[in-house]
Amino acid sequence: MAAQRHLLWQMGMLAIVAVVTAVILIGYVWRDSRMERLYRETLERANEEIQHIMRQRERLLLTITHDIKAPAASISGFIDMMRDYVDQPRGRECLDHIQGSARHLSHLVASLLD
Repeated sequence: MAAQRHLLWQMGMLAIVAVVTAVILIGYVWRDSRMERLYRETLERANEEIQHIMRQRERLLLTITHDIKAPAASISGFIDMMRDYVDQPRGRECLDHIQGSARHLSHLVASLLD
């Protein structure tokens, strides 16, 4: 009888240890899954913010390039037209400088898109 009580006591203690261990493990798993979810949500928010910033950057670059490229092309066109009317060397030299600056500006705008 004493042996049976001792065996029951050992089995009871083993069951208690098993339950406590299971509760502790469940706590760790729950905590880890909660942390993983928080990290995932943080990464998703950061990714959404990056995507939003990239879209804004793209729109800004397109706006800048259009607003600079169109006037630079107009300047180049007017310079070509003016060459027919400028006979003096100093005037042609000025047109060459303006043309060079317009080309440089066009190259800068093109490099923004690359």
